[in-house]
Amino acid sequence: DAFAAQVAAMDLLVSVSTTAVHFAGALGVPAWVLLNTVPRTCWMREGEKSHLYSSVRLYRQRQAGEWGDVVNAVKEDLSGFKPG
Repeated sequence: DAFAAQVAAMDLLVSVSTTAVHFAGALGVPAWVLLNTVPRTCWMREGEKSHLYSSVRLYRQRQAGEWGDVVNAVKEDLSGFKPG
């Protein structure tokens, strides 16, 4: 309950694939997930939207081991993020 309450209090969660992301998605909290080129099956292989959670956005590596583009995309989107 305490963990769920902490996640529910967030304006935005930015993370790699973790349990916290699933909690955020289940609670409707915006979450941005940084994914490598071979993500867990729950995130599928393509797309920016999660088929599991409408509040989760997916940021994918284009090339294995290269996080620069992913971090820059998050940084750019974060500059325009307005808590809902």
